Parts: sequence; C-alpha cells; structure tokens
Amino acid sequence: MLSVRSPAVFWLVMAFGSLSGATAKAQAPTFRRDQLSAARLSEARAQARRGDCLGALEVFDAALRSSIDATLRRDRGLCHERLGNVYPAIDDFRAYLTASPNAPDAVDIRRRLTRLEARIGEAARSEPVALNVASVSSSRPVDTLREEAEDPEIPLRRGQRGTAIGFFVGARRWFATDQMVGDWSQQLGLRLHVVLARHHTFLAEVGYERFSAPDNLNASLAGLATYVGWEGRLFLGQKGFDDQLALGVGVGYDHLLSTARVAFGADSSTYGAVMPRLRFGYRHNFTRSVGIEATLDGGMGRFFTYTSGGSGVTSYFMGLQVGMVFGL
Repeated sequence: MLSVRSPAVFWLVMAFGSLSGATAKAQAPTFRRDQLSAARLSEARAQARRGDCLGALEVFDAALRSSIDATLRRDRGLCHERLGNVYPAIDDFRAYLTASPNAPDAVDIRRRLTRLEARIGEAARSEPVALNVASVSSSRPVDTLREEAEDPEIPLRRGQRGTAIGFFVGARRWFATDQMVGDWSQQLGLRLHVVLARHHTFLAEVGYERFSAPDNLNASLAGLATYVGWEGRLFLGQKGFDDQLALGVGVGYDHLLSTARVAFGADSSTYGAVMPRLRFGYRHNFTRSVGIEATLDGGMGRFFTYTSGGSGVTSYFMGLQVGMVFGL
C-alpha cells in the first residue's frame, strides 16, 4: 500500500480533490439556475393565461436572451397579439413557424399571423388605426413602424389636408323658358381639389363649353366655363375610404362667344353667364392616388350681353360630369 506521506501521492490526492470540488461548484449553480428558469417560465405562461401579459413579457424577453427555444417566440407572440403589439407579434410568429413549421399548433399560429398581416394591409389603405408599435422586443424604430402604417398619398383616401387634380367631360340639358330656347351643351375641363379638413373640400374648375344650337338658328355659342365652390364629403364603409359621396354648392361663370346669328336675339356676339349650382357626386378610388368621379350638376344660368348693361335671359339646367382625379 502507498503511503500518503509520499510527496507524489500527497500532491496527486490534493489535485484530484481540488478538481472534484471545482466541478461540483460549477455544476450546482447551473442546476439551480436551470430549475429557477423553468419555474419562472411556467409562472410566466400561467400569467399569460390569466391575462397578465405585461408581466409575462418580461420573463419571455429575459429567457430569449439565452435560449433558442421556439416555443418562447410563440408564447411571447401570443402576449404581443393580446396587447395589440402588431409588429412584434408578427416577428415572433414568423420566427416560430420558421423554426417549427410542422408544430401541432402551426395552423393556428399561421391563421393568427395572416390576420395580423391583414391589419397592416388595411392600415396602409385607410386612415391610421390604433396599432401599438412600442415594444421592447421590436428591433425596428418606432418612427419606422409608424411610417409603414401611414399612407403618404392622403388627399383621396383619408380626407386629410392635401391637393388633388383631375379632368372631366360632361353634358348639360338647358330647359326652355319664355326667354330662351331649350338646348344642350358639352363641357371639357380641369379640376382642382384642395382638402381643407376631413370632410371639407374647396373645388375649382376651368374648361371649355359648347352649346348645340339648332340648325335653324345658324349660330354657335362656345367659350370659357369656370366654377368655384365647396364640397362636403361622406366616406362609405370601413375600409380605405375608397367610396365617397359629395354634396357641394358654388357658383359658375361662363364667358361665351357667338358666331353668325346669335341664339338670344341680341346684336352682341359676346355673352356672360352667372350660374349658381348644386352638385351631388360619387367617387371611387382605384389606388391610393387615382380615382374616378361622377357628378350630377344642377342650377340656373343668367345670360347677358356685355353691352346690355346686365339685362338678359334666365334658364335652368341639369347635367352630368364624369372624370378622373389624381392625388398629389
């Protein structure tokens, strides 16, 4: 038998004891820390089931700093979904499905992911919705997330301040009176829409109008047609404000030139016409910046020659205009 008094044996025993003690000290804290993490995760999942998602998020965030367990991304995503943190929930669900595409609950998570992505799509097509983008787990800045949910081309859709332009074609039926023969006229022109507030728009038009005078009058009447007015807009439906109704009031002014014999029996060949008008329209937006609009137009026209001192004839009209509008 070897004696521990031997120096070689003594140092061998001491080295083995030190190594065993160091290993035990290293393993014991790791084991306790693992047990504590499992207990905390179990409690966090219980908190989430009880509805305390804010408290559970802190544990999930801490656990994911040192773990690649995909179920942690799933559970944290469910908490974010319940809290309304749309972007972080999408990130977590995508990470879970990438790591576990065939998990038993993958179908449910894909359904949730699709629903959240649809909300983002609706936010891009409509007025801003309440998306909670402030989350500690999102790697993208809040300003970037907010820009993704906003639509910069706003005048056509959201009714916020902005400008849109368009062109139109139309026709009016002028009704016969004691002073004027009934007639048709056609218009072609440009529009400017200046959105003052959500439901209020300033409208200006300039164009060309031509009357279809009867052959027996041997005359034509045409010239510049203008209009300025206000419109109130009503947005239909819940998605995108792509369908709108408009009710407007304003006044038009025409500067008309006659050739050959004039239609109103006056010597002068230059006419003015003041026209108070009511408008009712419908707009459908195809994209964020392009829409089509149809407008019913009605009112009266007071025609006079510039040499007559303002006296003239009065007629009434009803018309239809159709055109395109483009947001700037």
